[in-house]
Amino acid sequence: MKTQIKRRYRAEIWDIMQYIFANSMDHQIHFLIKFDSFIAIDRLKKTLNLLINEFPLIGCKFSERGSHPFWEEAGFTGEDIVFMKKTQNRNEDIQKVFGPKIDEFSEPQLRIHIIRTQKEDTLCININHMLCDGEGYRDIIYRLSSIYSQLETELGYKVSSNIAGIDKVGIDMRCRNTWQVLQAFNMKDKLRILSNRYDLKRNKMTTAYELEGDANAPFLVSHTITQAKFKMIKIYAKSKGASINDVLLTAYIRTLFKNLNMQVPAIQCVVNLRKYITKKESVGFCNLTSTLMCDIGDHIGTNFEDTLKMVKKVMDEEKGKLNCLNLIMKLEIVFRILPYKIFKRKVMESNCFPPLAMSNIGIIDKERLVFGKIKVTNAFISGSIKYCPLIQLSLSTFDDRITFSFGFHGTSADNEKLTKLLCEFEKELP
Repeated sequence: MKTQIKRRYRAEIWDIMQYIFANSMDHQIHFLIKFDSFIAIDRLKKTLNLLINEFPLIGCKFSERGSHPFWEEAGFTGEDIVFMKKTQNRNEDIQKVFGPKIDEFSEPQLRIHIIRTQKEDTLCININHMLCDGEGYRDIIYRLSSIYSQLETELGYKVSSNIAGIDKVGIDMRCRNTWQVLQAFNMKDKLRILSNRYDLKRNKMTTAYELEGDANAPFLVSHTITQAKFKMIKIYAKSKGASINDVLLTAYIRTLFKNLNMQVPAIQCVVNLRKYITKKESVGFCNLTSTLMCDIGDHIGTNFEDTLKMVKKVMDEEKGKLNCLNLIMKLEIVFRILPYKIFKRKVMESNCFPPLAMSNIGIIDKERLVFGKIKVTNAFISGSIKYCPLIQLSLSTFDDRITFSFGFHGTSADNEKLTKLLCEFEKELP
C-alpha cells in the first residue's frame, strides 16, 4: 500500500521573521465579525474545507526540519478549525478565545470561534501572522464569506484545488516572497535602496510609560468612533493637505505624550508594500509589509496642527527615501547567504523592535463581507498581541466607522490604562 506523500510549500522570509518574533508578540491577527442572527455551523465547516483547497497553507503545519523551513500538508478540515460556544457574557468569552495562540507546529493556521448569545453570533477568527498580513487576511475572509454565500444557494458548489508543491508552484504559492516588490525598480534604484540606512538606534529608544505586563494574560481592548466623527477627520485632513493616516498618527503621538509621562515618542509605522507592485494580480497570499519610523524630535508644538505639520514632513521624507524597502532587501540577501540556523540566531540577537508602533490595517469592504442572508453589523481587525513593554495601536475601518485597538499581555491595571488611552485618543482627534 502506497504511503501518501504530504505536499510541502516553501516558507518565505516574512513567514520566518514572524515566527522569530514570537518572543515579542503572539504573531496572530484577529478578526471580529458581529452578525444580527445565527450562522450555519455545518455550512461554515464545509466552507473551510473548500477554502483549504484554495489556500492550502491554512491546513498545513510549520516545520524547521532540514536546511530550510517549510509548510507541510496535515489533513486538517473544518472540524479542526470551527468551534462554538454559547455564552451569557459575550465580551468575556471573546477575550478567552482571542487570547490563546495557534501552535504553528501542530494546529491549523486558522481558528474560528462562534460566540453565540440568545439572539446572535459573533465570529472570532485568529490567523497565524506567518501566513499573511492584514490585507492578505481580508482577502481570505472575503473568500470565506463568498464560499459560504455560494453554498447557501448551491449545495454542490466546488472550488479549484491549489495543490502546488515545493518544486512546482501554483497561483498562491509562487508570489509569496518579497522580491516581487523590488521588480518595479531598476538597478540604480535598488542600489539606492540598499545604501539607505535603516536606523535601528531609534527603534531602541527608551520610554517612561509604566505597564506591568503579564505573559500569561493576553487581552484585546477596542474602541469605535462614529461615522460622523470619521467624516470630520476626513474633512480636516483634506483641508490641511494631509492624509487620514497622518492625522491618526499625529493624534497617537500626542495621546502618548500627554498620558504616559514620556518624551515625544518615535513610532514605528507599518507600510503596505503592494503599492510598489506593478502586476497586482501576481500578489500571492503572503506578508508584504515593512515599516517606517516617525520621529518628530523632542517637541510636539503648541497645538494639533503644529504636530501634524511635523508628522507629515517626516513621513513624506521617509517615504521618499524608500527606507521601508531597505530592510526587506537586506533580509532577503542575508537569508539567501546564511544557513537558516545562523540567520535565525542573528535576527533574535538583533532585538530591534521599537516599543511603540501603529498599524492602519485599512478598510473592510462591507460589500464583500457578506455571509448569505445574515447581516454583518460590525467588524474590525486587530494586530498581534504584544508582550510588555511593546504596544501597537491597530486601526481598521468598516462602514465608515474606525475601530482602534491594543492587544497586550498584561494585568487588569494595564487593561484599564490601555482602555483609557483609546478614549483619550478619540478626544485628541480633530
